[in-house]
Amino acid sequence: MRTLRRALRRDLVRMAAQVATAALVVACGVAVLAGMFGTWQALARAQREFYADARFADVFASLTRAPRAVEATLAAVDGVAAVRARVAVDVVLDVPGLAEPASGRLVGVRVDAPEPLNRVVLRAGRLPAPRRAGEAVASEAFAQAHGLRPGDAVGAVIGGRLWALVVVGIGLSPEFVYEIAPGALVPDARHFGVLWMDEDALAAASGRDGAFNDVALALAPGARAEQVVADVDALLAPYGGRGAYGRDDHVSHRYLTDEIAQNRVTATWLPAVFFAVAAFLVAVTLGRLVAMQRLQIGALRAFGYTRGEVAAHYASFALAIVAVGGVAGLAAGTGLGALLTRLYRDFYRFPELAFRLDAELLAVVAAALAAVAVAGAAGASARVAALAPADAMRPPTPPVYRAGRLLPRLPASARMVARALARRPFASAAGVAGIAVGLALLVVGFYFRDALEVLLHAQFEMARREDVAVVFREPSGPQALHALARLPGVTRVEGERAEPVRVAAGHRVRRTVLVGVAPDDELARLLDRHGRAVPLPAQGVLLSAKLAEGLYVRPGAAVDVELLGGTRRAGRVVVAGLVDDWTGLALWAPREVVDRLAGEGPRFTGARLRADRDALADLYRSLKETPGLAAVALREQTVATFRAILDRSFALSAAIDVGFACLIAFGLVYNGARVALSERAAELATLRVLGFTRAETAGLLLGEQAVITLAAIPLGMALGAALAAWFATRLSTELYRIPFVVTSSTLGLAALVTLASAVASGALVGWRVRAFDLIGVLKARE
Repeated sequence: MRTLRRALRRDLVRMAAQVATAALVVACGVAVLAGMFGTWQALARAQREFYADARFADVFASLTRAPRAVEATLAAVDGVAAVRARVAVDVVLDVPGLAEPASGRLVGVRVDAPEPLNRVVLRAGRLPAPRRAGEAVASEAFAQAHGLRPGDAVGAVIGGRLWALVVVGIGLSPEFVYEIAPGALVPDARHFGVLWMDEDALAAASGRDGAFNDVALALAPGARAEQVVADVDALLAPYGGRGAYGRDDHVSHRYLTDEIAQNRVTATWLPAVFFAVAAFLVAVTLGRLVAMQRLQIGALRAFGYTRGEVAAHYASFALAIVAVGGVAGLAAGTGLGALLTRLYRDFYRFPELAFRLDAELLAVVAAALAAVAVAGAAGASARVAALAPADAMRPPTPPVYRAGRLLPRLPASARMVARALARRPFASAAGVAGIAVGLALLVVGFYFRDALEVLLHAQFEMARREDVAVVFREPSGPQALHALARLPGVTRVEGERAEPVRVAAGHRVRRTVLVGVAPDDELARLLDRHGRAVPLPAQGVLLSAKLAEGLYVRPGAAVDVELLGGTRRAGRVVVAGLVDDWTGLALWAPREVVDRLAGEGPRFTGARLRADRDALADLYRSLKETPGLAAVALREQTVATFRAILDRSFALSAAIDVGFACLIAFGLVYNGARVALSERAAELATLRVLGFTRAETAGLLLGEQAVITLAAIPLGMALGAALAAWFATRLSTELYRIPFVVTSSTLGLAALVTLASAVASGALVGWRVRAFDLIGVLKARE
């Protein structure tokens, strides 16, 4: 066996270029698998540990006001293990160094006893002192965005009075792992933050002494969340309850779980593509080695080596390629995983989010590598085992050629290329498929940016055209709009009524929002996915298509709508139509219809403002001091934040996609050309002797790869578009839908990158053709 090991080392050195090419593709697959699977593990592990350590609640509810005695009643509900009633207030913040107003959520915490649920984990400083209204713990994302440290102050309008809150600590909570403002599409830590205050101090400042307006509950083992939600909702209805909901509908948790699920999808299919290409390269390289060493195989069998020993020798060649690629891929995957987890730390806040190369991950990588080795070596090893010594000692049967109808009309060089491709139909088809897969990866990578650009344009340039959107702390009448119209620089004000509702169709229930729309609204338009205005019905409501899909209803069906705030009235309405929108779940109706359903006159939960750009600074200062506002959102800042996230996230993903796709194209073209060069070396050398130039000889060889590459481009475009459509469906959620849009620039750029990789690979092979040793190649084998 030492002899076979020496032969293996010699073959690996002699075919170092092809071995390196195949090993690089294996390394890419391992790097993607280790990096993405490890990142998925890290997110899932961080979520599981943080939720357990900080006792993240299972059921949540908000209300107008309830006495503290109701907390004991909630604790007695069947299936409830723990209750945390508290005060939570949405406010407008004045942050030093920030010209625009920011929004914040103030949450009361117990500072003299351990929190039973949703504990705050301190990252720096301390908790507020008991009954000290001027102290707060700031969320880590908000503090880092503004460079806040213990001792800095932030202004907040609480109970109609401007307070200076001194930051005494920096903290995290499982409630705000993904810290996003209500109704926002992307997180913006500069303009939204969470601050925790002493519970009694916040209650006194907001006028809720001896009362609470927010509650979180933990379920007992075996309890049904749906039943507890119903019981809690019924208990809180007299106190202005806005509808209890389970953890699955919690915004931060929903974003996090959707991201983890999407990571698992990506960590499965993308490595599989690389491993399929790697298995093909290993099979081609090993097949070439077996074809070249027929005489050697016959000699080994004649000298007494068994079928299994000789087959294992050649299988070891595949194992060596896979082992080299596996080691390199693990090193690269560790770096990629660390980079991805570092990127996720900016969006998902955990006490610890770290990439680990643990036993589970190593086992998954080992299984994938074993599959590649088996797939790559199976065919060649089977041929070796089936080859009898006498047959191996004879030259292989020459191929059979037949005259084709079209070939005589082609130039001689084109006929040579066509015959070479026809002689190896499986290898040629596999080469086309492999390069097409690499191009498809590029199309998918570029597609996501195109899709989000379409989403950004539709949401913030066509549908929403205001400069500032405000949310009132309590529903207000037309006088609130008149007050906003008097603020500096305001040129147009449009009221908005968005009521939380529970909509049901049979046993299917969704918690969403009913939006009242006026026909003359200009700053918030109701548009479909194609940018067309959706007319309001005279009767009934419009449903987002995603909501209708979840409820299994169509236009003409009736749904039950229950308001979750104010009067808590309910009614049955007809679905007049569907809106194929991009974000969230909602119902729309004329504002008068919403008013009648609520049994009230004109009421508004917020407003949208258009302002003179020269007066924005004065408007921002006024909004910071305006009482009665719970939140302020700035359209331009939201767009800027969205684009910053796109630039940062997709710069990394585009670099990965381009790099890996280039390696696939380069590896397939180079490996195919080298195999053809080794098989046809004598033919090409003979042509050189007959007078063909170096360029003509190289053109014959590279012409095959050019045909394969050109054939792969339209196939790769079609495959990339199909994958993009699949992702648009697979990754869309109730929070947002991903548009399916593949632009000509995306297809062109993907094709250009693929062609550039193929040209670079061809140039390297062409250099080897020019360096031909004609005498050595033409020597007869003995």
